[in-house]
Amino acid sequence: FRLVVSDGISASAPADVTITLLPTRESSRSGQDAAQVSNNEFHGHFVEPAGVGGWYAVQASTNLVDWVTIRTNTPDFFGGLEFLEPDASLYPQRFYRDVVVAPANNQFENRILLNGYALSAFGANAGASKEPGEPNHGNNPGGKSVWWDWTSFNGGTVSVSTVGSDFDTTVGVYTGNSVSGLTLVIGDDDSGGELTSKVTFNSIPGTTYHIAVDGFDGKLGTIQLNINR
Repeated sequence: FRLVVSDGISASAPADVTITLLPTRESSRSGQDAAQVSNNEFHGHFVEPAGVGGWYAVQASTNLVDWVTIRTNTPDFFGGLEFLEPDASLYPQRFYRDVVVAPANNQFENRILLNGYALSAFGANAGASKEPGEPNHGNNPGGKSVWWDWTSFNGGTVSVSTVGSDFDTTVGVYTGNSVSGLTLVIGDDDSGGELTSKVTFNSIPGTTYHIAVDGFDGKLGTIQLNINR
């Protein structure tokens, strides 16, 4: 199918859309509609792009206008996202979709605090965005950044890397109090090898550093953030 979205004034460019009929488990009662699964439940399955990671909300609707979230989860290793609606049979018709949920640390003000040395943090940037006034990390516009905070207690040389991430990352380390008023400490694109990023800098005792991880040109994936002395 070719899909065009319009608000009556302007329209999007045509996009290819594949419609998949979701398989259901037939009822144990013979003669019942195969779309009606046993115990009034509907079992569905979405497949997400490989390597994207992140959280997804499965939503249901009876009219394609009003949507209700029935499940939030991460895809399995193969990108599969299973869901179940226990009371599906109570509705005359039911539609389902999956929506990417923005990461908790998408916004600068919602940075995740990290403590200690020789640590790794994990996340994903599916559903992330770039804020107004946010700098380019690693000299690349990116557009899908997430944020962490790390405080240096003893000072000294520290390395920050995204080695172990599964996509092309950029990283930026900053000080400052607002996303539009940050002071760059150091940034990088590919020094970690295999398109990951790595920076090394001399940290100041008692200073909190803001660490942004983005995807090169807005790429998406799962993130491994490493901090070591």
